[in-house]
Amino acid sequence: MDGGDPTAVAFRGVRKEFPAPDGGVVAAVDDVTLEVAEGETLCLIGTSGSGKTTLLRMVNRLEEPTRGAVLVRGEDVATHDAVRLRRGTGYVIQSGGLFPHMTVERNVGLLCELEDWDADSRRARVRELLAMVHLPPDEFAERMPHELSGGQRQRVGVARALALDPPLVLMDEPFGALDPITRATLRDEFAELRAAVRKTVVLVTHDMAEAFALGDRIALLDAGRLRQVGTAEDFRERPADDFVARFLAEHFA
Repeated sequence: MDGGDPTAVAFRGVRKEFPAPDGGVVAAVDDVTLEVAEGETLCLIGTSGSGKTTLLRMVNRLEEPTRGAVLVRGEDVATHDAVRLRRGTGYVIQSGGLFPHMTVERNVGLLCELEDWDADSRRARVRELLAMVHLPPDEFAERMPHELSGGQRQRVGVARALALDPPLVLMDEPFGALDPITRATLRDEFAELRAAVRKTVVLVTHDMAEAFALGDRIALLDAGRLRQVGTAEDFRERPADDFVARFLAEHFA
């Protein structure tokens, strides 16, 4: 993909329909146009069913738009092989999404293995990544996922997403299943990691405080439609309408 475009991700009039129980359709995402700049962290926020996860999953073709287009670095993702696209995009889900029968080292290095890296290169990359996410490799590399705490599993998931050094990382409620103390710690660590690795990040959350803490900008969705995009200051000082003002009041009450 051409790296000259300063726009990392662009949604162009995107709509995603799913079958409804009555035989009709429901629009999970409805006419969303939105851009994410290179190196930016954009947080997608909204209530359950607002379309934020569906929007995220269209970036790496886990969902396909019914109408409109999703572009990564200026190229329509529909023109790319889905497997190659996903391997070139970091993806972090809630609870880490680790393979339970694989060690931490194997989980983190799996994409490197699939890309035919030799064993020494894989091992060196895994150790580098585990150290980066505050898991000493001598202590954690040979552990199994069930031997880890929730926060440790999530750190492994982040390390795996960075294995092939992708320019773009997608994160779907990455801290949602954690207790408040662990969640706050991982937020701080993520902010440090983001500064160190300089990735473009699209992060889904239902927590406005988290979005304000982590996002360069925030995109608020409701019933599949984009209600406001801006910085935390934009939301605090210039809510777009009564819905946005109420949403903020409810989440910061």
